[in-house]
Amino acid sequence: MIRNRRLQYLCCAAGLICISFGVALTTKAGLGTSPISAIPYSLSLIIPGLSMGTWLILFSIALVLTEIILLKGKMPAKNWISQLLISFPVGWLIDAAMWLLSPFNPELYPLKILTVLLGCVVIALGAYLCVSASLLILPGDGFVQVLAQVTGKSFGGVRVVSDTTQILIAAVLCLIFLHALVGVREGTVIAALLVGTIVKIFAKILPLTRAI
Repeated sequence: MIRNRRLQYLCCAAGLICISFGVALTTKAGLGTSPISAIPYSLSLIIPGLSMGTWLILFSIALVLTEIILLKGKMPAKNWISQLLISFPVGWLIDAAMWLLSPFNPELYPLKILTVLLGCVVIALGAYLCVSASLLILPGDGFVQVLAQVTGKSFGGVRVVSDTTQILIAAVLCLIFLHALVGVREGTVIAALLVGTIVKIFAKILPLTRAI
């Protein structure tokens, strides 16, 4: 039992690190970023005084507050507190990953695409590890769960709508303030289409849920 609990914490920590580096990789490719970080990344370009990680923390807090409002204050305290608390290390990890990858700036378009694909694989691995650990819910996932609960729709369907909406909002922000689609590009679409599929592949080749 102790070994399993330790494995849970290890998987969770490794998952968060993978997600953070995956987001950083897709961003460094210069072809947009992943859907969940599209709005924070766009805001960091519009208001560069705050880092991408800081904007992600603020965005996560906004998502949690929206969850509380949607559930009319009936959201269990442990749920929203845990989501708020996990927002900070995720934001810090993304900033750390962006700093570590700062020397890496792919110029050739094929290399940019390969970087996006690598980022998708790393994000998917991180997501699978976090799901397998079953210790926490990230604000982005928690928000989708609450929306699905309130609307009575499936989690997968609401996820697609949520990701699409965030991408559109980020695109509008970039067009209004930057007059270009900087935060949202083909890399964002690739991530939206591939990450979920790659998570399913990891679930087949790495049956961690049985080990934990």
